[in-house]
Amino acid sequence: MLRLSTAILSFLLVSACSVGEVPPGQGSQQPTPDAAANGNGNVDAALPSTDAGQTGADASSGGVDPVASFTAQVTPIVSGSGYSTPCTNCHNGGIPPNLLGGDVLEARFKVKPGASNSLVTHGAHSGPALKTADAATIAAWIDSL
Repeated sequence: MLRLSTAILSFLLVSACSVGEVPPGQGSQQPTPDAAANGNGNVDAALPSTDAGQTGADASSGGVDPVASFTAQVTPIVSGSGYSTPCTNCHNGGIPPNLLGGDVLEARFKVKPGASNSLVTHGAHSGPALKTADAATIAAWIDSL
């Protein structure tokens, strides 16, 4: 009887060791409120991605696609004809900041708050300073990230 009790106890202890284990790399992910609210049961689809190259709608904490919003809001300003020299004549990859797209713009030029970011406050240099309305648009884009 003692052998049987010892065998059962040993079996329970060994089998209980794997209960509640979380596979590596999965312990810190939490489903989004949308996944919990819609009850679709597919928690993995609602988990945040860790793909460094991601540019989708959840690529930033604000839920804004930085590449698409840069193209829509900032590109017309920095490459537009509203200035004697478009910003992208110089800032096209050689001289920082690279203004050819939201995906190539260095992180230091995306730091909030936008109104005090050097991208907005730089002023006149070898090129013209941003117009007040354009600076406000770019600051709003930075704040949306």
